[in-house]
Amino acid sequence: MIPIGAHLRVRGQGNHAAVFTGRLRMINDDSIALALDDDSEQTVLLAFSEIGRAEREHDEKTRDEAASAMGAVGAVGGLTAAVYWCVHNQSACQDDLEQMQEAADNDESYIGPSALMVLGGALLGSAIGYLLAPQPHWELVVFPMRTATSNGSARLLMNVGVSIPLGGRHWR
Repeated sequence: MIPIGAHLRVRGQGNHAAVFTGRLRMINDDSIALALDDDSEQTVLLAFSEIGRAEREHDEKTRDEAASAMGAVGAVGGLTAAVYWCVHNQSACQDDLEQMQEAADNDESYIGPSALMVLGGALLGSAIGYLLAPQPHWELVVFPMRTATSNGSARLLMNVGVSIPLGGRHWR
């Protein structure tokens, strides 16, 4: 089912006819508890019968993680380019290192060609990672509903919905 801590968006019905967004704190046979995004100390208890629609956010951190990982790869690539540049342009590299040291001694900032290569590689890698990662999206969640049979004994029921897009869209 849904793991505790999952990010949910719940549209209530009846007495709770509002939209609640937060982290799932508890789930039992007939209700859920949600710690709201606005105030994580505040918990909303919703019975399944009060939920009109529930959605779970997927890939919420994927872009940040991909940007960080690819930024590190890009920085390594930029460092490799800087070392290659220094090997083939030793006098320019030596001047760059001297200017960097002079700026550090005077408490000034200096960004030379070698530092630009590393920073540019990191920035380019981060941008590529961010663009290639899937964007966050919401997916419909269904909860089991408790109901009774004709003789009064309890049973579980699963509500299932069907979405039919119109206007030239394909079936999902």
